[in-house]
Amino acid sequence: MKGENTKNILLGVLIVGLVSMTVAFAALSTNLKIEGTAEVEATTWDIHFANVEVANTTTIAQADYNLGTLNSTAIASGTTGTLIQGLTANLAKPGDKLVVNFDIVNAGTIDAKNTSFTKHITQGAAVVNTDTADTNDVVNYTITCGTGGLGTNDVLTKAGGANATSSCTLTVEYNDTAASITQQSQVAGGNQAVSNAAKTFTFDANWVYQQN
Repeated sequence: MKGENTKNILLGVLIVGLVSMTVAFAALSTNLKIEGTAEVEATTWDIHFANVEVANTTTIAQADYNLGTLNSTAIASGTTGTLIQGLTANLAKPGDKLVVNFDIVNAGTIDAKNTSFTKHITQGAAVVNTDTADTNDVVNYTITCGTGGLGTNDVLTKAGGANATSSCTLTVEYNDTAASITQQSQVAGGNQAVSNAAKTFTFDANWVYQQN
């Protein structure tokens, strides 16, 4: 009997041992899985002109200027586009000027930085002036945005940001202090020898993604 009890005890121990080994093996062979999705949020890029309007008409009559078109659409308050073209001004005498206000707006979801800003005056196909004064043959062109001139590294924050809009002014003026007037010989009863050839002002700002 004693031997029989001993065998039963040993058998019970072996059974417990086998069960323990089975649980351990199951734990070592368990698969752990991680499942997920990475999604790139949709973004929009939208830098454009808006709210183009004449701010000063006191020195020239309405018949002597034309705001032209904005991306082939007649310019009107609230109209947007990336190109203002066909703007003209007829300046008859020193002091005449046209002042045009417009906004540069970031309506996209990405901050933008101006990496280059170029401007020049042309007469026909020839570039006649590229200096910072933007003055040629008594016609003076100036452009300012915000508290200073539009320049490189200016930043437009994304739509809704504190600096998403830059308010700008373009002034086209018959400069009454230009050297080309004051240094010319004055002949009583004669005309000033000031060229009446059209001068075209072009400016181009290149906006790119602002990397934070």
